[in-house]
Amino acid sequence: MTERPWHRIRRDEDTLAVGPSALRWDGNVLVIDINETSAPLPYPVRGQVRLYPERIGTTGFNLDPAGKPR
Repeated sequence: MTERPWHRIRRDEDTLAVGPSALRWDGNVLVIDINETSAPLPYPVRGQVRLYPERIGTTGFNLDPAGKPR
C-alpha cells in the first residue's frame, strides 16, 4: 500500500483500510482488496487476494515489554 496521510487510514474490528486499499476479515477468510497506482510509471494495480487460514491461534503476544502493541 502506498504511503498515505493519517486521515486516509480507517480501522474497525474487522477492517484496516489505507487509502483505497483494504484488508478485512469476513469470519473465515482474510480478504485483501488492492486498488493502487504503480511507480515510477503510473499504472493501475487492482485485484483481490483471499487468504484461507488452516488454523487460527487464540494466544496473543506482546510486541514490547509494556504489552503495547499486542
